[in-house]
Amino acid sequence: MMSATENLYAAALLVDQRTTTRNLYASSIMQLCRSAMETSARTIWLLSDPDRNVRRDQRDADSLVPERMEPTIARWMSLYA
Repeated sequence: MMSATENLYAAALLVDQRTTTRNLYASSIMQLCRSAMETSARTIWLLSDPDRNVRRDQRDADSLVPERMEPTIARWMSLYA
């Protein structure tokens, strides 16, 4: 998980430097974000229950809780508004 945090921090630094250097660093930023996402997903996978049926039940239970759905839906709607 530490690697994901460091990658996101490095991406944030590159984004901040774009205004002074006038260089987009687009591929570097995307690679850092991708690496952070993959590392985070792998960490969650390693910490999750080894039984596939238990993981499915947890996923289904989490997706049906309206309080957890509303912020995500609101965020998606704000992106496309």
